[in-house]
Amino acid sequence: MLRVGTLNVWGLPFDLAEDLEDRSRALARALPDLDIDLLAIQEAWTPALRERLVRAGRAAGFEHVAAPEAPSGGLILLSRLPLAEARFERFHFRGDLERIDRGEYLGGKGFQSARVDTPEGPIQVVNTHLHARYRRGRPWLNSAIRTAQLVQVVEHVQAIWLPVVLAGDLNCEPTDPEYAVLRGLTGLTDAAQDLGRPLPTVCRSNHYKRHRDSDRRIDYVMLRPGDGRRMRPLSTERVFDTPLDLGGWRRPVSDHFGVRVDVVVERGDERIAGLGPVPGAGELAGRLPASGREEALRSEGDHALAAGSCAAGPLLAGALRRDGRISRRGLLRRGMGALAAVSLAPALGFGALASYGGAEKRRAFAAAEATLSSLRSLPMAAEPPRPLRRDGESTGPQLTS
Repeated sequence: MLRVGTLNVWGLPFDLAEDLEDRSRALARALPDLDIDLLAIQEAWTPALRERLVRAGRAAGFEHVAAPEAPSGGLILLSRLPLAEARFERFHFRGDLERIDRGEYLGGKGFQSARVDTPEGPIQVVNTHLHARYRRGRPWLNSAIRTAQLVQVVEHVQAIWLPVVLAGDLNCEPTDPEYAVLRGLTGLTDAAQDLGRPLPTVCRSNHYKRHRDSDRRIDYVMLRPGDGRRMRPLSTERVFDTPLDLGGWRRPVSDHFGVRVDVVVERGDERIAGLGPVPGAGELAGRLPASGREEALRSEGDHALAAGSCAAGPLLAGALRRDGRISRRGLLRRGMGALAAVSLAPALGFGALASYGGAEKRRAFAAAEATLSSLRSLPMAAEPPRPLRRDGESTGPQLTS
C-alpha cells in the first residue's frame, strides 16, 4: 500500500502569510510522525521555508527530496521511496503583469514530476499548483488560464505509460470546467470522489479562513492506471487539520487542510481511458484557451489605448512649453514640464503592458491551443510502455534529487 499526501503550506514571502515562522516550525516537528510515503507540497516560496522542510524531511526519513534549493514554483516533493528522473516544467502562462501585486507573475508556477520506485514497480508522481482565483467577476477567465496551464500537464501525462499519481492545489472545484478537462484528457480519477469522501480543504473551521462564506475542495490526489497496473484508492482522510501549538496559539499549519489517500498498486488489465470519460472535455479544452486568447487581445488593445491617452499629456504640455507667450512665464513653463514627466510614466507603463504582458499571454494561450490540437488526435488505449523522457530531453529546468 502507498500513502500519498498533498498540502499547500501557505509559505508566501514578504510577511504576506500569517505566522509563517511558527507554522513552518510546527510542520517540521510534525514530519517525523507523519504516516505518509509521498508528500506533495505547494507554496513553499521562501528559501528559509524550503530549507527547513527539506532538512526536517531528511531527519524524518524522507531521504529523497526533489528540488530542495531551486525556487521551482514553490513545489517540493518529499518521498520515503526512491525518486528518479525528477524534473520541473514552468507554465507558459505566468500570470498578469498588470496584476503583479498578486504574485502569480513572479511566482513561476509549473509542475514537478518524478518517477517513484515502489515495491509494486515504478509509478510517476506529478505535483502542481494552478493559477489562483482572483478574478471574482470573470470566473470563466480563471478557467481559461488554468486550462492553458493544465494542457502542459496533460501533454506530460499522456506521454507516460506508468501508473500516475497527480497531487496538488488545482485552485478549482469539481464543478469547474478545467476539472473536467483534466480528467477527460488524461483518464485521471479523483480518489476522494471515487471513495465518496470529497472533503473540503479550504474551510471556515480553519482559523486562517474563518471569514470565508463557504467551504471549498481545491486540493486533490488523482490516479491513473498504466503499464498493466491499476491504482485503487482504499481510503482518504483530511490531514494537517488539527490545530498545533504555535508559540502559545492553537492554529493549523496552513490556511489549507491537507489530503491523504491510501492507494494499492496492483496488476490488472485496466486500460488508460483518456479523451472520453468526461463528456465534452475536448470541446471545453478547445474553447477555454481560445476565449482566453481573445480576452488577452482585447486587454492588450485597452492598455495600448490607455498608453495613447496618457501620452497625449506630454505632447500637449510640450506644445504649450514651445508657445512663446507661455514660455515667458517661468512658473507655468515649469508646470508644463512637470505635467509632461508625470504623464509620461503611466504612458510608458501601459505601453509595456500592452506590448509585453499582453503578447506574452496571447502566446501562452496560442501554445495551449496548438498543443491541444495535437493531443486530441492521440489514441489513448493501453500500449507497450514507452521509455520515459530523460533529463536531457526535458523542457524546463532540471531538479536535483
